[in-house]
Amino acid sequence: MRKHLLASTNLGSRLCSRLNPLRNRCSEIKSVVLLIAVFSGLFAVVNATFAQTWTETSEGDEDWVSVASSADGMRLVAAAYAGPIETSTNSGATWMTDNAPPLANWASVVSSADGTKLVAVAHDQNNFSVIYTSTDSGTTWTERTTFTNEWLCLASSADGTELISGTWNHLTYMSTNSGLTWNIQNVPNGDMIVGVACSTNAKTLVVVTSQGFVYTSTNSGATWNSASIPILQAYCVAVSADGTKMIASGDITFTPEQGSPVL
Repeated sequence: MRKHLLASTNLGSRLCSRLNPLRNRCSEIKSVVLLIAVFSGLFAVVNATFAQTWTETSEGDEDWVSVASSADGMRLVAAAYAGPIETSTNSGATWMTDNAPPLANWASVVSSADGTKLVAVAHDQNNFSVIYTSTDSGTTWTERTTFTNEWLCLASSADGTELISGTWNHLTYMSTNSGLTWNIQNVPNGDMIVGVACSTNAKTLVVVTSQGFVYTSTNSGATWNSASIPILQAYCVAVSADGTKMIASGDITFTPEQGSPVL
């Protein structure tokens, strides 16, 4: 299957893809750019308000699994499974790999609002998680820490200081110094965490597990509350800048006769 990058100028409402729940999916919706990574391609849009169609960009074929965008949509970063991390400073018109970390099984990448602070996680041959950070929009990268469990997803505050991760073995990790050090935050349920998101100040956090459990925190993970939603298997989650609105995606079951959800 060919892997490619597409750009859109009218919100891409006709785009539909069914994703592998064990691979990270990440979408960034900002003021002028929509960027979505899926296993079979990378899609970018110049105006997220009207993106109805998509145009192929200059990027090559890769198994893109995670993307992030600056608030103005100019600085983008994309990570591929068993491939590179690439950055763009012109909304995806051109991409660069200079000085990027080596090819790896990338799982997730996040960006600060100004696009200067980037954090990425990759899996090595032992399924350990290796953390990389950049403070210059991906011009240079520094390998930080290796964890013995498998990290699946990341989220970042607007200033790139506060970070949250989700792991295969139900743990979340928090960083308050742009990924230099991390502390464990336990969520109530023991499922695999497949999606994490946070408000711009990282006070409001939300995580979703593989079995459809959703947990929220309004104090940076000090305490957690469960939310009941009709999801059987979750894939990803997002939260508004102020933390008051959230959205989660996943599978639900409908009765064939009535078409209503089976909760």
